[in-house]
Amino acid sequence: RFGGAGLVTSRPVPSRLSHKASDQPDFRLGVDRSFRAYNLFEEIKRDYEQTEEALLASGEDREETMRALHKRSALKVLELARQNGGLYTKAAQFVASLQGGAGDKGIPKEYVDVLRVLTDSAPHRPMSEMNGVLESDFEGKGASELFASFEETPIAAASLAQVHRATLKDGREVAVKMMYPTLKKEMASDFNMFRRVGSQIQPGGYDLGWMVEDFEEAIKCELDLIKEAKNAEATAVIFEGRKDVIVPKIVWSLTTENVLTMEYVPGLLRVSEPEVLRANDICLHEAGKLVSDRLAEMALCEGHVHGDPHAGNIYVCARRSGMLGGVRPCLVLLDHGLYHSINNSLRTDLCRLFTACIARNRSEIARLSESIAGPMHRFFPLLLSPWFILGTSLSWEDLDAARHNRLPPSITSKDVGSAFEALHQSGGAVLGVLHSFGYTRGLLNMLSFSERSRLKSMSTYATLGLLPKDMRQRALLEGLHTLPLRVRCRVWWGWLQVDASAVMLRVLTVTLSPEIDGSNSFGWCLVLADFVLEVGRLSVLKLLARMLGMTTEEAGDKSNGKCDSSGHTPGGKSRTSHAGGAEASHGLGGEGAPAGKSGEQAGGGRWQGAMASVRRVVESAEETDRETPQGGGSWARKGVLGLAKRVLHRAEGGSQAAPIDVHPAEAGPPAAAAAGAAAA
Repeated sequence: RFGGAGLVTSRPVPSRLSHKASDQPDFRLGVDRSFRAYNLFEEIKRDYEQTEEALLASGEDREETMRALHKRSALKVLELARQNGGLYTKAAQFVASLQGGAGDKGIPKEYVDVLRVLTDSAPHRPMSEMNGVLESDFEGKGASELFASFEETPIAAASLAQVHRATLKDGREVAVKMMYPTLKKEMASDFNMFRRVGSQIQPGGYDLGWMVEDFEEAIKCELDLIKEAKNAEATAVIFEGRKDVIVPKIVWSLTTENVLTMEYVPGLLRVSEPEVLRANDICLHEAGKLVSDRLAEMALCEGHVHGDPHAGNIYVCARRSGMLGGVRPCLVLLDHGLYHSINNSLRTDLCRLFTACIARNRSEIARLSESIAGPMHRFFPLLLSPWFILGTSLSWEDLDAARHNRLPPSITSKDVGSAFEALHQSGGAVLGVLHSFGYTRGLLNMLSFSERSRLKSMSTYATLGLLPKDMRQRALLEGLHTLPLRVRCRVWWGWLQVDASAVMLRVLTVTLSPEIDGSNSFGWCLVLADFVLEVGRLSVLKLLARMLGMTTEEAGDKSNGKCDSSGHTPGGKSRTSHAGGAEASHGLGGEGAPAGKSGEQAGGGRWQGAMASVRRVVESAEETDRETPQGGGSWARKGVLGLAKRVLHRAEGGSQAAPIDVHPAEAGPPAAAAAGAAAA
């Protein structure tokens, strides 16, 4: 079993033949691969410049043209990554996975979609070539001698290695991960070239040499499969006795620096394919919560941070549980090549910082951020979550960006560069944590797991991370109900603070928005209605809010269907509103002004989109009522639809009160109160 000090095992690790001679850098090889990349860079750069000039001259639809440009450029990058492999595939995986925090402003969606295939379907090597890796590490024995059976076609191929399914001579099914035979030479050649170039190029005045060195150290960790096996056993110890996490067991007798043999886990489902998860009766919200909770637990409770949690390394599988056989997702952690260990002092500071940011405690945020991030403390909370803008100075643009999970426009690329350089100088552990959190947000985006839900997860494990170890371990194994009442109240208070932040962001952005004239009663009526809709607990209120485009943070959770007691949506299908998810993005909570349009024009478009969504909801509801013999529905539904009609009537310039189809005598006092509130 692997503990904190090292591997303690009586199982012998096979001797390995030396690969040093073939691992030396080849300058010519590095130059050839680098120039191939450089030529492609120049080609894509010219394409972007020519397209921009053409758009200025022709006035064509910019959005459609840029999407096509991003797509064809991404396909060229994909071909380069397949041709060069190694580091280039690794870089493409990074682009495909880092979605959290930047949005399309940072990484166009077309690049993410095209390059995602490389997370586990990179080009693979033929078995005739890979068999040499086995023979080199096992004294001339190949696959046919080491295994009872061995599938020559790999089940997965990534940037550094490929994985084959096999059967041991004792009948156990295993997965065999093998490093590409020419990988280390290519890596050494690439890094030799990168160091030469990095010493001469300093974009924006920044010395990027440290970035090359850090990247090289991280890659070296992943090139040693003995180290990966130890990391896997360390992770297995953390989740020992847990039924919702699987870490494949290591077969040490068939593991070397270049070959890793582990237990085969069937039925793996990719988190990047939500439609497949739904087809297997897995609730996306529950899967997202599992991913968020377990990765947060490792980081904030154990200081054991997964350094590479992209969609090719993190899977789920469906497990039946309970007397009714309900489906529950189970997290499968496969790749353990890169972990960041943070000391107890930094871990507890991170926990305190998360709780301070969630509680919007400005003085504590400033103190902790400065102790962790030094001179870039002003930006550090925003790298953890754009919502943490509420703990700093406010502007409407900053709030709007935070609501849409983007970094505020007041933060420039130079600020980010200064921030990361300062973090590097203070130690690389924090950079590793930010890297991991960014990857995790990308995974959660794929599962439509909202930022509100993610912050509730982080709040829970930040609170647990500050408890005594025995109390924390019991809560992790048996549940939060084992905690003292005062501690449970702290957890609940954190959740309430996240909900309060969501409401504050909503109300402040609507109030400060140039689209709304707060000087008249109609503007404030909308602010009040928005507040009521945001905090409303009835599903019909949330449905109308989504149609208004006013609760985009929750749209992801609700679009996946509400999990029933067995943890999945009835029939495995998602429940969506009549107007569809695309409508909501054009409401008051829509994206920022498109390029080339003034704020007023963009605001008008979002306002019109919101009103069009409300109109469709009202018309759909009226049609449903006509088709239903009983008609009417609940008093809450009638009251909210009445409010929607009144808002729509006032928005379209009506001077008289809009008719409300709710009569107090029919619907009872609650409906009368709702109708009265709408009239007020």
